Amino acid sequence: MKLKRKSFLGGLNRFRLILTLVLAVVLPAAALIEVNFSQLRAIERDKGIEAIFNREFQDVLAITEKKINKKAYTMAEEARDLFPSPDTDTQEKEKKLDLILAQRPWLSHAFLYDEKGLVFRSQPGLMGDKYFREEHDHMTESYRLWLGKEGKMQMAGIRKRPKGISFSGGQVKRESGDTYLAGAMFVLPGNSADRVVLGGVAFDEPAAGVTMVGVGKLTGAVARLDVACRGIERI
Repeated sequence: MKLKRKSFLGGLNRFRLILTLVLAVVLPAAALIEVNFSQLRAIERDKGIEAIFNREFQDVLAITEKKINKKAYTMAEEARDLFPSPDTDTQEKEKKLDLILAQRPWLSHAFLYDEKGLVFRSQPGLMGDKYFREEHDHMTESYRLWLGKEGKMQMAGIRKRPKGISFSGGQVKRESGDTYLAGAMFVLPGNSADRVVLGGVAFDEPAAGVTMVGVGKLTGAVARLDVACRGIERI
């Protein structure tokens, strides 16, 4: 009887030992699995947020690009319609370009190039800014040399562009800080393709309001993204 009891107790002790070992191994493993599952769910949630953000961002970019393009073309066309004829003398060209700048203070520069040479005018009210003055001098000389060598090729390329306008831009300095200068070069309506005549204007984008058209859309997109993120967090 004692032998059976000892055998039973021994078996019970072994069962307790095995159960203890199982619990010692299984519980941490289960906890680890739960942690991994939570991490995977967090990753999936992050991917969902990223996908929503990318869609919203691409939508904002597309809408903003269309609005910027439309406004830029409108500004360039309005200025081009006021350009002097290349057949007028230099003094008349300067007068007409100065008038364009006076009527459109957001324009920084305006120029006309033809076989007679380059007429380059800038906003007189900005000439007190040393950086703007240097920009005027640099652009005048650079455009004279550049168009003197490649004007015909540039005109041929611009004629193939939408509405006969080509855009470019870059960062420039002002005494008030850095800004972005956008430029438009165009062919004049009615001008013969055999004659090299190019006009152009440049404007500081913040002054012209071009870079601000997407701010409202961007704000709305951020708000929608925030709502979407809160929705995902409830899952």
